[in-house]
Amino acid sequence: MSSTQSEVLNVTCGIPKGSVQRPCLFSLYTNDTPEAVTSGNLYLYADDTTVYCIGSTVDEACNLLNNALNELNILCRTNSLTPHSSKCEVMLFRRGSFTGPLELPLITIGNVNVAWVYHTRLPGITIDRKLTWANHLKELRNIFVKKVN
Repeated sequence: MSSTQSEVLNVTCGIPKGSVQRPCLFSLYTNDTPEAVTSGNLYLYADDTTVYCIGSTVDEACNLLNNALNELNILCRTNSLTPHSSKCEVMLFRRGSFTGPLELPLITIGNVNVAWVYHTRLPGITIDRKLTWANHLKELRNIFVKKVN
């Protein structure tokens, strides 16, 4: 085994992975998130945040969501946090059949467009826009098949 010493550098933003202070500082940085987003509702679980909005029309829900994401983006910039827009998705739930426009409105975080999806994975569950169990059961079946084989 060779003993090599790394170069010492100052940390100007963020904290090293694995640091004992990381969970505590994350909580301090994100503690005011629910109060900062007034245009929508938040569901927070560990470092995962789900923003949801309810509207009478597709346009109203999308406008509320864009406003909520803008508020969240401002909070992130203020606290030197980076929203990972590449990990973000948007999905529309609607009672009955969808008879809206073929192209849904743009949803953005900062100046980045968020992708529209028909199903997504949340902590512990996979949901689709019609709230069926099909994708969730398919994933569970695949997990069990891998464990049996």
